[in-house]
Amino acid sequence: MKHSLAVYFGEFLGTFILVFFGTAIVAVSVLFNAPVGLVQVAIVWGIGVTLAIYATRHLSCAHLNPARDFGPRLIAYLAGWGQIAIPGPKGGFFWVYIAAPLIGGAAAAGCFRFVIAPLMAAKSFSATCECESCSSHPLTSVTLLTRKSR
Repeated sequence: MKHSLAVYFGEFLGTFILVFFGTAIVAVSVLFNAPVGLVQVAIVWGIGVTLAIYATRHLSCAHLNPARDFGPRLIAYLAGWGQIAIPGPKGGFFWVYIAAPLIGGAAAAGCFRFVIAPLMAAKSFSATCECESCSSHPLTSVTLLTRKSR
């Protein structure tokens, strides 16, 4: 595979999308106090994986996970495959399939922490329960706030 800037960017972008979707589903479920179970989280993660693959498949074949790519290569290298398992004397393999996804995941976490989280903390969301059992309670309106603004 030709190691150009597009290949590095493809791995970076794909992992960025994957990590961003994963943190977003957890944050939204906590923020809105949504009853999110394993099925809902798995569906959103699946959508994130699908988008990441479709966005980057033409750039770098969408490896997206350094452990998934490096683990089998390491086992093949230890089994005696040598340069076929871990190609490239110039380090192109490392920068494309190890460093770029790690940097993309860290960038997504940083984007969420320093861009999205402050925006969420600045907002106050309110929801009203309209079920019959809640109408007898004195508090029928619930304000959902992020942890930072409490």
